[in-house]
Amino acid sequence: QIRILLSSLPLWTTSNLDPGWELLQKGPVRSKLKRPALDFLRQRLQIGPGDIYRLLKTHTRLSTYDACRNMLPKLDNLQSKLKLSSADLKKLILRMPSLMGMGMSAFDDRMEFFMEEGT
Repeated sequence: QIRILLSSLPLWTTSNLDPGWELLQKGPVRSKLKRPALDFLRQRLQIGPGDIYRLLKTHTRLSTYDACRNMLPKLDNLQSKLKLSSADLKKLILRMPSLMGMGMSAFDDRMEFFMEEGT
């Protein structure tokens, strides 16, 4: 019964694809956001539409990424390299959404630098 209710009211469970004026003023946001990318982020990180909005407000390029080519490998790499649980990955991305735009080689260089500084 809950599935029927949720499928009949998709606006409750999906992100708005029309970026508001606040997002359009802040960088390279497409006129329409990519639903597969937003849905992927919501499912992978277990976050709501409000969290998606905050991520886009902080890191507007997120709206230009492809779920399969960009987001999936990036999240998997971050989780495996940092040995994070899904909850910790969620906290990290919500706190620093710009990590989604960082190349893995740049990320590896920074990790090496901080690992060497710590020892």
